[in-house]
Amino acid sequence: MSTASLRNRLDRIRQTRKGRKVLTCYNASDPAPLVAFRAEQAALEAQGYDVVAILVEHVQETLT
Repeated sequence: MSTASLRNRLDRIRQTRKGRKVLTCYNASDPAPLVAFRAEQAALEAQGYDVVAILVEHVQETLT
Protein backbone atom coordinates (compact mmCIF):
# COMPACT_ATOMS: atom_id res chain seq x y z
CA MET A 1 0.00 0.00 0.00
CA SER A 2 1.43 3.35 -1.01
CA THR A 3 1.87 6.21 1.43
CA ALA A 4 -0.77 8.31 -0.34
CA SER A 5 -3.41 5.57 -0.19
CA LEU A 6 -2.60 4.92 3.46
CA ARG A 7 -3.03 8.65 4.23
CA ASN A 8 -6.37 8.70 2.38
CA ARG A 9 -7.56 5.68 4.32
CA LEU A 10 -6.59 7.25 7.65
CA ASP A 11 -8.33 10.49 6.67
CA ARG A 12 -11.54 8.57 5.92
CA ILE A 13 -11.33 6.81 9.30
CA ARG A 14 -10.81 10.13 11.09
CA GLN A 15 -13.81 11.67 9.32
CA THR A 16 -16.11 8.88 10.43
CA ARG A 17 -15.08 9.16 14.07
CA LYS A 18 -17.31 11.15 16.43
CA GLY A 19 -14.64 12.02 18.92
CA ARG A 20 -12.80 10.61 21.88
CA LYS A 21 -14.22 9.25 25.13
CA VAL A 22 -12.16 8.42 28.20
CA LEU A 23 -13.42 5.53 30.31
CA THR A 24 -12.00 4.56 33.69
CA CYS A 25 -12.53 1.17 35.31
CA TYR A 26 -11.76 0.95 39.01
CA ASN A 27 -10.98 -2.41 40.64
CA ALA A 28 -10.23 -3.89 37.23
CA SER A 29 -8.86 -7.04 38.84
CA ASP A 30 -12.45 -7.91 39.82
CA PRO A 31 -14.25 -9.55 36.87
CA ALA A 32 -17.68 -7.90 37.35
CA PRO A 33 -16.63 -4.24 36.86
CA LEU A 34 -14.28 -5.25 34.05
CA VAL A 35 -17.03 -7.03 32.09
CA ALA A 36 -19.35 -4.00 32.42
CA PHE A 37 -16.48 -1.70 31.42
CA ARG A 38 -15.67 -3.76 28.31
CA ALA A 39 -19.35 -3.78 27.30
CA GLU A 40 -19.54 0.02 27.59
CA GLN A 41 -16.29 0.36 25.67
CA ALA A 42 -17.58 -1.86 22.84
CA ALA A 43 -20.86 0.08 22.66
CA LEU A 44 -19.05 3.42 22.35
CA GLU A 45 -16.69 2.05 19.71
CA ALA A 46 -19.69 0.74 17.75
CA GLN A 47 -21.12 4.28 17.82
CA GLY A 48 -17.92 5.58 16.23
CA TYR A 49 -16.02 6.95 19.23
CA ASP A 50 -12.31 6.49 19.85
CA VAL A 51 -12.11 5.10 23.39
CA VAL A 52 -9.20 5.66 25.75
CA ALA A 53 -9.34 2.93 28.39
CA ILE A 54 -7.87 3.48 31.85
CA LEU A 55 -7.80 0.39 34.06
CA VAL A 56 -7.10 0.79 37.77
CA GLU A 57 -6.50 -2.55 39.46
CA HIS A 58 -6.84 -1.63 43.09
CA VAL A 59 -8.41 1.34 44.84
CA GLN A 60 -7.79 1.81 48.52
CA GLU A 61 -10.21 4.01 50.42
CA THR A 62 -8.84 6.28 53.10
CA LEU A 63 -10.80 7.90 55.87
CA THR A 64 -10.09 11.53 56.61
